[in-house]
Amino acid sequence: SSSAASDVYKRQRLSPDGRAVAFVGLVSGVHVIELATGAVTHAGAGTAPAWTPDSRWVLFERTADDGAHLTGSELVAHSPADDRTLALTATPDAHERRPAVSPDGTQVAFLRDGAVVVATLRDVPR
Repeated sequence: SSSAASDVYKRQRLSPDGRAVAFVGLVSGVHVIELATGAVTHAGAGTAPAWTPDSRWVLFERTADDGAHLTGSELVAHSPADDRTLALTATPDAHERRPAVSPDGTQVAFLRDGAVVVATLRDVPR
């Protein structure tokens, strides 16, 4: 396990309601900090966070590699309020990356093996 002091943080994303920030630790993955309390939730390994419009969920990619090449990538959703994470994709033969949620929260656009895909976002409770 790595100490926070050796991690580098980037890709901060303010929630639509302005109450939290999702950010990525290069070593530790995706975190969410509640601005009013300073409470931090660790969503797990991943990168490229994107909020749902209601600020309840952070979508991100969870990747695997062999040290040189990407060997897997799936999309997940994390709810900081109850520290719950749901798998949105489960496709070992494809790599899903870089989620972006529609303004009404009903769709998600992402890359699948380099092609843009738009899918209904039905697995994340609203």
